[in-house]
Amino acid sequence: MYLLIIFYYYMDITLIQIVCAIWGQKYNDNYVNKIYRQITCKTTEEFRFICLSDRQDRKFDAGIEIASFSTLGTSFEMLRVGCRAKLSIFDCIKLDPDKVTIFFDLDTMIIGDVALIAQQVRKRPGIYMLPNHLVPHWRCKTLVSWLFPKMYYFANSSVIGFYPKQMGFIAEQFREEFSCSAERNNGGSSAQAKHFGGDDRYISYAARKHVRVLSNRLAVKYTDEYMSLSATLSALKSKLPWVRKRRANLVAVTYQGDVCKPENLVRFRAGSLVRYKHYRCWWADEGRSEYWSFLENS
Repeated sequence: MYLLIIFYYYMDITLIQIVCAIWGQKYNDNYVNKIYRQITCKTTEEFRFICLSDRQDRKFDAGIEIASFSTLGTSFEMLRVGCRAKLSIFDCIKLDPDKVTIFFDLDTMIIGDVALIAQQVRKRPGIYMLPNHLVPHWRCKTLVSWLFPKMYYFANSSVIGFYPKQMGFIAEQFREEFSCSAERNNGGSSAQAKHFGGDDRYISYAARKHVRVLSNRLAVKYTDEYMSLSATLSALKSKLPWVRKRRANLVAVTYQGDVCKPENLVRFRAGSLVRYKHYRCWWADEGRSEYWSFLENS
């Protein structure tokens, strides 16, 4: 009996909350179902799956819970600008505030055990995101905040790990600040602050004392990991044994930029030159087309 109680207590502590968000017509319901099915197959811990949606009539798998977006003190149309609607993950009443929560953008490949990301968040709580700025000054944020109080590390929000109880202030702060900013703009007295430009920038700004970057052994952006300044460099990097070993154990790979979106990836042929901004690589499929094959039938 006692062993059973301990087991259920442990399962409750280790329960992971997975969150994603969908609105409009850019992504279809299969993106959400794909993430859910991949996590179901690969995770070693119990999890809940919650999707923030602008509609309740989604054709989701049975295990997916639907939650509504928070208004955050403004209209949903305003929240769609810069993907600010994603900030609703910090104001979702369906989330248990004491459980590790991991958010994934819909164009993220789940190829490993998400419990590994949860373990990193549990080990040292904060808000974990993907790298964006070249200089990793988040590592010395105490010193940076002392020298430059308004400076923050601009991280990427395609993957986020956090405890809702600790990060709920992000939604509250946005609700208050955005309302004040809107009032000033209506009066024509000032331009909207830069940190309102997108969800990742606002999260980085509001939680600058808590931002950490996920290990590149767990989650990466495709452009950062698989592309370089030249396609030749990308190919050489891919042959390094320690790089191949690390990539084999990744949990998630997210794709940014229109060129590298899944609907475009499935059309690439092996050896094709892929360009995105200053990034280059020779396309190597490595199972990606198979992963995103559901798009061809969507």
